[in-house]
Amino acid sequence: MRRRLFTALSALSLVLCVAVCVLLVRSRSGSDSAEWTYDRYLPDRSAASNQVYLTSDKRLWLQVNWGRVGPFNGQLVWGYYVRADLSGGRPRLGFRHERYDPMQTFGFPRDFDNGATGWGPLRWQIASRSRPKDGDDFRYINIGVSHWLLLLLLLVPPILWLNRFRKARRTRTLGRCPACGYDLRATPDRCPECGIAPSKLGRGG
Repeated sequence: MRRRLFTALSALSLVLCVAVCVLLVRSRSGSDSAEWTYDRYLPDRSAASNQVYLTSDKRLWLQVNWGRVGPFNGQLVWGYYVRADLSGGRPRLGFRHERYDPMQTFGFPRDFDNGATGWGPLRWQIASRSRPKDGDDFRYINIGVSHWLLLLLLLVPPILWLNRFRKARRTRTLGRCPACGYDLRATPDRCPECGIAPSKLGRGG
């Protein structure tokens, strides 16, 4: 079972490596963004919002926002109300690609590096806002990692799987037990040293 899980994890890591490579190439000309938003009214007519963004530009960014604002007081119209009206209180999923515009100084694509702290390939930013008078309570977390660092991390499981596969193949070629390395040429059905049946072990037991 563990072998199958590790194989599945390695395959998933390899697929994610390909996806990160594609995003890295596309980041040369623009940014890609996937977003999940949930804007709605609460029973007391206050408005709440939960937002998750995954953006690829100079880095890969994970941005999480959540907050709420009090009921409409007849004066200030918050963006919470507008988004809740547009979404009908239902979660929404969206994707977009924005080309870089050297003349653009605000809006999208946004340069997340501005205002972020960190070191080397890692950046992060945490912010909050609280205005009790308006019932406004907002939290913001943004974490960025360079494409190349994520690629290195994702390549670890496939490399380990390949190394394990190579060792197992060499062990079978030499006629040794895959568990303890005992010579099985005289007893190929079961290892007399550890009791493992190599045929069953090979089927993922």
